[in-house]
Amino acid sequence: MLGFMGSVGCQAWAIPAARGDPISWPPAWMMRQAGRYMTVYRKLAEKYPSFRVRSETVDLIVEISLQPWKAFRPDAVMIFSDIRTPLPAFGVPFDVEDVKGPIITSPIRSEERLKALHPIELDKVHFVGESLRILRNEDLDLAWDQAGSESESEGDFAKSVSRTRLSFN
Repeated sequence: MLGFMGSVGCQAWAIPAARGDPISWPPAWMMRQAGRYMTVYRKLAEKYPSFRVRSETVDLIVEISLQPWKAFRPDAVMIFSDIRTPLPAFGVPFDVEDVKGPIITSPIRSEERLKALHPIELDKVHFVGESLRILRNEDLDLAWDQAGSESESEGDFAKSVSRTRLSFN
């Protein structure tokens, strides 16, 4: 979850809600998987049939991330991404096929393959930080996690990755 929309006072509930603290109402947002029912998303997916292209191209990430907010104005914007997004940055190539779903080219099934992994190469996931910066600058009254906001405004995505930690109780 990237940011919360709503009134100027939303910061008072946004961070506590993300941490699992009690708040006066449960925030609502749209999970990206649900985007498949949206005509605007399906049309974009027809134009850009590769899931990897949609989830690794900054302009597309931003556009898709904002689709449910523009349609429904939920309390938060979820970045359009995938749990496998960082895999290539660790040395694990993958693709997503329409019918089969995700395919990891070299699955980690041996100690040898595990040892072949390397530390994350942040330049291979630059699109995440760039998308976050653009989304933050959208005129949506977003309240951001303080650590992430400070480090990314300095242009240092690596600091954001290492410093931004929300605990979900």
